[in-house]
Amino acid sequence: MPKEIYKLTNIHMEGNEHGQLRKDIIYAELRSPDGSLAISATLEYILAKIRDRNLTVAGVSVDWKDARGAKCSKVSLNKY
Repeated sequence: MPKEIYKLTNIHMEGNEHGQLRKDIIYAELRSPDGSLAISATLEYILAKIRDRNLTVAGVSVDWKDARGAKCSKVSLNKY
């Protein structure tokens, strides 16, 4: 049975030129295979959840390596 493929959509940056909030944050949406909204949050949060939940997402890859005995991850946006 093939893995379901999720999609990243609505990737955008919102600025805060007034300095009262954290500025220049990148937001996105993660859509489930049926098109429904799975997560709407910062891109950083979504990429961490893709890694942690071992999701298959179009255009995103997760690689793991051992660095001095610690497991390290690298999440890449291959398509964007």
